[in-house]
This record gives sequence, C-alpha cells and structure tokens, in this order.
Amino acid sequence: MLFVNLFIQQAFCLSSYQSGFKTLNCINVPEVVTFPKQFSLIPQIIFTLSQINFLSNQAQFEYQTTSITTEGFIIDYNCSNKQILQVIVKWEAFVDQRIQVINVYNRKEPKNETLSHNNPNAQFGFLTLTSFSYFQQINFTIEIIKITPLEVFVGISNTNNLLEIGYQIILGIDEAFVSLGQLSATQDVKIAYPIFPDKFFITPYLGFILTPNDVINLISSQDISSEPGKVVYQIFEKPGDGLYTRNTHLRIWVSRSFSILFKPFRYNKIQTVQKSRLDQDIQSSIQLKFDQKTQIYQDKGNYRILIDNSTQLITVGIQIICEQDQKKSIEFPLNSNYKNGLSIQYNCQKKIKLIEYQIDLIVQSVAIQELIIVVDNSKFQIKQILYNEFEEQIILLTAFI
Repeated sequence: MLFVNLFIQQAFCLSSYQSGFKTLNCINVPEVVTFPKQFSLIPQIIFTLSQINFLSNQAQFEYQTTSITTEGFIIDYNCSNKQILQVIVKWEAFVDQRIQVINVYNRKEPKNETLSHNNPNAQFGFLTLTSFSYFQQINFTIEIIKITPLEVFVGISNTNNLLEIGYQIILGIDEAFVSLGQLSATQDVKIAYPIFPDKFFITPYLGFILTPNDVINLISSQDISSEPGKVVYQIFEKPGDGLYTRNTHLRIWVSRSFSILFKPFRYNKIQTVQKSRLDQDIQSSIQLKFDQKTQIYQDKGNYRILIDNSTQLITVGIQIICEQDQKKSIEFPLNSNYKNGLSIQYNCQKKIKLIEYQIDLIVQSVAIQELIIVVDNSKFQIKQILYNEFEEQIILLTAFI
C-alpha cells in the first residue's frame, strides 16, 4: 500500500500545480520550501494539517507563510510552550485566479469575522485550519457561513479556552470544488472514494473536541494503490494512543484545471454624433445603462461596478465638450476588424461643440461582470476585470477628453 505520508520531503509537479509535505519539528524555524519546478508566476498555496502531535492538554502553535516566490516559500511558525512534538503540513501550490486563497493567520481571541474578497464569481468555498492554541478543554468548529460577491462571513461555534486560531479561506467558481460534506469523526476513519480526474483530494480540519486529559496524535493519509480508480483516505490516532481525538473535517476535491473561460465584452454598436450647440451647464461625462439603471460619472476617481449575471447588454454613453482647435479621440483596443484596434479622431472646429458616443457591449460569458470606470483630467476609460488562469485587466475603451 502506498501512503502519501511516506513522502514527507518529496513533491511532484503537474502543469501549473505542484504539491508536497513539510515536517515542522519545532527546532528549525523558519523552514524553507523549494518548489520542484519554478512557477511562471507567484502561486497561491493551500495548506492542510497532515499530522498533529501535541504532547499535553495545553498547546500553542502559530503558523504563517512569508516570502512566497516563483521558486518557493518560507514557513514561519511558533511552538512556544514546548508541548508540540511535530506538525506535518501538506501544501498544494497552483497558478489560477478562478480559485482565491485568503490567509487569516494567527488570530488572537478568535471570533466571527467578515472579510473582503476579490473575485465576484468565486461564491463557493471552504476553510482549512492552519494553527490553533488552547488551554485544556476545547470544543469548537469554524466554517464559512455565507459568501457574497464582495465578502465572506466566517463563524466559530465555541471559543472557550481557544487562545488563537489561524486558517485559510479557499474560494472558487462553481467548477472549482466537489464537496463530499463534513464528517464529525469519533473514531478512526477509513473511506474510499472514486477519483475525480484533474482534481486533488484534501481533508481539512474544521474543529476539535478535547477533554482536559486529551492530547492530539492525529495522522491523515491517502492511499491511491490498494483500490484502483479510488482514493482511500484515513484519519487515525497514532499507534499507542488509545484515546481518539474527536474532530470535524471536510472531504473535498479541488480542481487543477478548468473548462470555464471568462471572456471580455464584445462591441455590438459604436455610434458617434457631433453637435453644434451646447445645452446649459452640460459637462463631459460617461454613463452606463443596464438593468433599467443609469449611472453617470463626472468626478475624478476609479469606480468599481459589479453587474448581475443576468445582464446581457450594457450601453455606454460618453459626451465630451469640444472646444475650438482641440483634438479628441476614442480607442477600442478589442475591435476584431482592426489589427491594432479601432481609433477614431476628431478636430474640434467652430461648428462642433460636443461629441457624443454610444457603445453597446454584449456579454460573452454568463457571470457577474466587473468593470472599473476611470475618470481623470485626460480621459474616460472602461476596464473589465477577468479571473481566469491569470487576473486580467482588459481595456474596453478609452475616450480622451
């Protein structure tokens, strides 16, 4: 039988994904981890506790990562009361922005929290514990309560005697995860599941129940050879420790690759009108119409807009005051009919006082659309933010004022 716990100091790589284990023996601090193969970009990293050996009913274990680069990362941790024999962490490193990792390390006086996140379409997710410190009896569970396009809400069921906690929030699009649910384990666990192609399997802890006399000697392992086409996972107590540490853990598959590709808007109509008269008090402005709403922007700033996934069409209106002898232009970098995009220029003469543009943008991917409206002294600009393998800022148009 092949247990991945035997490969403590090894790792393997697959495309933009690599994984491995690191033993923390509370002697060599900090620990340096080098990736087997250099990444093209700085990766995100998911951590799970593979083995926990706490020697008493009081433990202080703090954990965080620093200096993540394309070549590796540093684990900085603390076993300050010398009651920790070792902790083995499993790491999964990858480059893909359809999954977002939020590190919430070493929170003193643990409590419910609300945190911001970047990707509005990452509305599925889970938690993984990275550290905890306690005094004698504990009985806690931590989990995600709610995810919105902008925020994630985390709740802890019971913080009595819990001195510190660290965790990661892992968010992703619908395709990112296959969850097999939580399991509250009161004895050794051994279960086989069919393997999902292009996904890795993890069992992150969410909480523990300890009496005043308990210690923790848990080992987590995965066997992929005894039952072809299946992964057999175990969470069991170290031999010689007859008292099982009751725990709550998740069983979840995480995608290494995705079929969903988020695409930028497509231009449907570009219309220009030149006017010889100005209405009273008119100003240069940019406006967006969608879902029976109109939003107008005139003041300098960067404005973030989220548009519901049911929206199919956005109409952009731009009006620019055209003073004599000025030159105005508008650029459409994504226009497929022109190799270098489309650029339209105007010379402001006596008869041209105002230029109005109307652009219809068609949605190409059913998703929440994220736009950035830039207003400054020289231009109006619309950018679209896309989260695929990389985070991209696509310039849809720039109107020079």
